[in-house]
Amino acid sequence: MKNRLVKAFSNQIFRYVYAVKCSGVSDDISYLKPKELSEKISEDLFLYTENIYFEFYRDCVAGIALPGMYSHKNKKIDAVESILRMLPFWAVVAVSNTMDSTVNKRAKAILKDFFSRENLVLKWGRGEDYSQYLVDSADLALTLWILRGELEDYISGEVLPDILNWLVNNASCEYYENNWLLFRMTKLEVLKALGVLGDEFNGVLAKDFLKIKSWVNQYGWFRDGHKGEVDFYTVWGFYYTLFWLYKINPDEYGGFLKENFQKFYSGYKLLLSQKEFPFWGRSACYKYAISIPYYIACDLGLENRDFASKMNKQLWDRFWKYEVYSNSVLLQGFMSESPEYYDNYSGPGSPLWSLRSLVLDVVVDSGGYDVEDIPISANISDNAFLVRDDCNSRVFLSEKRSSVEVLKYSFFDRFLEVFTQRANRPGNKLRINCE
Repeated sequence: MKNRLVKAFSNQIFRYVYAVKCSGVSDDISYLKPKELSEKISEDLFLYTENIYFEFYRDCVAGIALPGMYSHKNKKIDAVESILRMLPFWAVVAVSNTMDSTVNKRAKAILKDFFSRENLVLKWGRGEDYSQYLVDSADLALTLWILRGELEDYISGEVLPDILNWLVNNASCEYYENNWLLFRMTKLEVLKALGVLGDEFNGVLAKDFLKIKSWVNQYGWFRDGHKGEVDFYTVWGFYYTLFWLYKINPDEYGGFLKENFQKFYSGYKLLLSQKEFPFWGRSACYKYAISIPYYIACDLGLENRDFASKMNKQLWDRFWKYEVYSNSVLLQGFMSESPEYYDNYSGPGSPLWSLRSLVLDVVVDSGGYDVEDIPISANISDNAFLVRDDCNSRVFLSEKRSSVEVLKYSFFDRFLEVFTQRANRPGNKLRINCE
């Protein structure tokens, strides 16, 4: 008992020391943000994230120490999450043939700067079973695959083996049997594609993929594990990752992706494009990522590229003015920080998964859908939001906020967060339960 108390006290001291030594972040970083976005959103956001990197990168944790609401982890993990979620976006900009040449060169430079930092892997530490690193390291693996033709231009021969070994260690850990399996699959497929692994993990990949396939329902929506609920991550988690697995290993993943995505998209495009962009409850911080299916549909020949771009542009334009006044890179809520909806699992860098829509904006070509320009009929609503119906395994729009009980974020919750330096939010989930 005494040892546990000493350990708990030591951990608390570490969190306070870290907060003083390694954060140093102002609550207001709006001065870095462009007030308006041009037609070239991806270029605007690259320059913005570049500013964030050089302003807030902290060598002591090899990550970006952003302001904003804490996660239930610690600030070191939050900082590493922030940098790793930016990497795939920088990588696609760096290798793009369609971006402005100046932006392209700056993307190459920022990646070289990051990978030249000393002792990245040592500062991150070894991955452990069920650690948050197992999630975020998948973005690092994807970055290496995107840069695969010219890795030596970005990472020195002394550093690359350390990073690859770190990924192998992460892939060898125990994972939660939910959407986390996608992160292990990503790392294993990348490591095989890069020639780091042979067939030794084929059994693990086959079992993981079999479980993922068992979680999709007749509408193309995924449950988050065998007994999990219908998951909003279907949009920017499951299908986004399956898209990249398809690109890495098309023979293995192409059939499953195409069959199930087509079922999903036939309903999704009506749910959003003909009505309004909804508020996504606890997942509102990923709001910019809800345009991801338009790009995947374009790549699979189901949608018009111009339509995808216009929907994405409207989405970013709608919310960007609110981001200017937030104290994180991308807002941890909807029109405000919305702590009552923000998961304790999520931290300041979690909304950076929204950059996934811009990743696909850069990499997806014109597709095969040959039609005239499609008029945009969607309006983005401040009121409607998606609700999970666990009775029918569906997701639907609701305009009745009063029909959903929302637990408040109290002064005591905030006090505990300040004292412990960890999240203590109510974690409301918008759903309809079976009686």
